[in-house]
Amino acid sequence: NAIWIYTRYSELLEDNEYHKGDDKCHLRIAKLNKVIEKCARYGIKVFIFAIEPLGFSAEMAKQYPDIVGGCTYWSTDKSFCPSTQECKNYCINSTRKIFERAKGLGGLIVITAGEKVSSCASWSDAHEECPRCSKRHKSHTLSMVCEYLKEGIRQAGSDAEFIVPEMLDYL
Repeated sequence: NAIWIYTRYSELLEDNEYHKGDDKCHLRIAKLNKVIEKCARYGIKVFIFAIEPLGFSAEMAKQYPDIVGGCTYWSTDKSFCPSTQECKNYCINSTRKIFERAKGLGGLIVITAGEKVSSCASWSDAHEECPRCSKRHKSHTLSMVCEYLKEGIRQAGSDAEFIVPEMLDYL
């Protein structure tokens, strides 16, 4: 018995390390908390649905060259490289902050591959173009991202669920 709400980390975190939110982030968190509270009265869990870590525009990639991985054939966007400590920190810290600020979230549904440029595991060519991630199987790269996001939930002290609806044939 649950609902999910689509969002981006940048919509909830004004202090997000790479994708800075706007001045309405605190209002969105407050609204999310109201939804969580209201749904809890009826035994309904609230999940956030996101595509994270969301990749970089080509312009942003120039600002953060150490964290950038590959890109995809259809986009100039660059991916976060999960092989970097910076990506690990970003995923853990951002997820932790959200789950600390929105206590009672039932879980996180995340598409880490296939919808938009996110990490080096998001598309085959992004994985193959990354000098770090291309050295391992794509499933390992994907599992790294998932572990980082789950660690953020754990560090927030939450027992929320973590759901990744990936396609097996993608790997």
